[in-house]
Amino acid sequence: MGEFTQRMVVWAHRYQLRRAERWQKYYDLSANKFLKWRTLRRRKALTATYYLTIAVMLACCVAQLWWRNWLFVWTLCTPVAMMALRVLRFSIRLKDSAPDDFLDEYEYAVITTWRSISLEIAWLSHASHSVCTSVHPLIHTGNNRPGGVHHRAPAHTHYRHYHDIANGRIRHHLHRWRRQ
Repeated sequence: MGEFTQRMVVWAHRYQLRRAERWQKYYDLSANKFLKWRTLRRRKALTATYYLTIAVMLACCVAQLWWRNWLFVWTLCTPVAMMALRVLRFSIRLKDSAPDDFLDEYEYAVITTWRSISLEIAWLSHASHSVCTSVHPLIHTGNNRPGGVHHRAPAHTHYRHYHDIANGRIRHHLHRWRRQ
């Protein structure tokens, strides 16, 4: 084993020890916080609240294409989602961020399953966002002007064009380009 590899192994081991110490400290601190929220019914309510606010926030993202004031609703939902997640994490005594040595087999299996699901969803959302932002300039009607002159809008204007298309301003753009 090379010197660099050996140093990396030592660093990773020390990092895991520090992580375990940090988690143990927070685990001990969470022993007397949110005791009334440690029932199954309240955890389900917290989970439902969190997912409901995330769904509303996603709907606000789509709705902002037509009306920009949905950002206000987004801002109201953000602290609700943050607090629901914070109380939920303390009610399960921070098991979602525990090092593997502190978990039993069942907890390890559940957390591993949900981590893989969340990573898959994150990868799919990133991939779909990448496809949308790379395909949109290709199909955007403003990329080809009449007369065969190709024009590509600067990258920072593509997001503005989503809003323009949603509001039906394509005719305005086409009319403007015909005058040139």
